[in-house]
Amino acid sequence: MGDFPDSAVALGFNDDKIVDRGQTRFRGNPNCNTGPYEGNEFLVWNKSELLAGDATIDTDFNPPAEDNSDFPIIPAKSRSSTSTLFHGLGVR
Repeated sequence: MGDFPDSAVALGFNDDKIVDRGQTRFRGNPNCNTGPYEGNEFLVWNKSELLAGDATIDTDFNPPAEDNSDFPIIPAKSRSSTSTLFHGLGVR
């Protein structure tokens, strides 16, 4: 078995990035109903390459840290021009 991200749709974006996030749990059996929480993970795409339909798109994968806080980190949807991608802390 392995690690699986569990995420409601939580896309964030700014001028040059699109980000998705997941809360990762280790799935130790085929039913995927057990396993410890491992943390938040992020997948970051180059926005201009993605929108242009490039054959190869630069991505960054940031695997979860072992934080065990169980609070989701949500990427923001920037409403004004910025190259900084902000995130907020969600509540469960």
